Amino acid sequence: MRHPAPLPAALLHGPFTAAQARAAGIDRNRLRRSDVERLARGLYRRREATPAAVERPVAGSSPYRWSTPLSATQHELLLRLARHRATTVVSHQTAARAREIWLPERLDAGDDVHVSRPRDRGQLSLPGVTSHRTALPPADVERVRIGGLAWHVTAPPRLWVDLAALLDDDELVILGDHLVRRAELSGGPGAAERTRAALTQAAETSPSAHNRRRRLRTAATLVRVGAHSPKETRLRLALRAAGLPEPALQLEVWDPEFSLHHPATADLGYRQARVALHYDGGHHGADRQIDRDVQRNAAFERRGYRNITVSSSDARRGFTRVIVEVRRHLGDAGDLSRKESEWGVNGTSERPLT
Repeated sequence: MRHPAPLPAALLHGPFTAAQARAAGIDRNRLRRSDVERLARGLYRRREATPAAVERPVAGSSPYRWSTPLSATQHELLLRLARHRATTVVSHQTAARAREIWLPERLDAGDDVHVSRPRDRGQLSLPGVTSHRTALPPADVERVRIGGLAWHVTAPPRLWVDLAALLDDDELVILGDHLVRRAELSGGPGAAERTRAALTQAAETSPSAHNRRRRLRTAATLVRVGAHSPKETRLRLALRAAGLPEPALQLEVWDPEFSLHHPATADLGYRQARVALHYDGGHHGADRQIDRDVQRNAAFERRGYRNITVSSSDARRGFTRVIVEVRRHLGDAGDLSRKESEWGVNGTSERPLT
């Protein structure tokens, strides 16, 4: 048997429709050859073009790429659902993984696919697919390319609402901080504030049960612009839970010995009490970064700050040591009952030294 002629380059990567094949000069008989797989009615792909599974990124290698990309099995399931795309929205954990949005590890595993469909549409009965029936207004949905196809995917505020049933209270704030940070990285401070406002609005209009709406509203009040990692959020929440004032985020000081062009920055801190907290995560291990951290700490010391370095072992112990140190230093600096605004939660940068 003669080998089939190679497919055009435009059809080699990802799925393609029968119309796209015709436009590329491929007839129906060619689509029946062994190197072409029929995924659904009018949808095909080159048989070798199976998406490969990707390992979980190392935590800290990119603080806002905190979920495992979709597995090969999940890509396969989505391709088999492709003919339902007009009435199907990728949602819940699958939406998060498709966009590399943070998930706690217990949710960031497995090969099941979660989708949502209107209440007047039937559930999809395919092994490995969890079909949720819910109302999804157009504002709750965005178009995202997954495996070469454009899919409807829940927008970040709706994703936050949908995952509330699976997250504890701290995780709900962590996800909110994460979504705000992603917006800040892509669109600047204005985008971050708009996302924060969108989360507040989503909490108010959530279709969830009363108790879950209450949790969402509480979490929305705790979401902040400036949290750069989930562990920083956990530390901030632990300090609040211990009855301490809320620290400022990304606390900056200018010091000419450190740099004339940009400030030294602490992950969290208390300006009036002169306390700076630095989270020493896994991404701080390189020699160059260690030296940078030493110089940063020295800059804070020259400005009269006490440095507190926080490690992963502190997180595993509930930040007990850090809470004790912060309480002692704030007690030395003044009244612990002082309002948060007086500790400098807003306005995180000092003027440069002259």
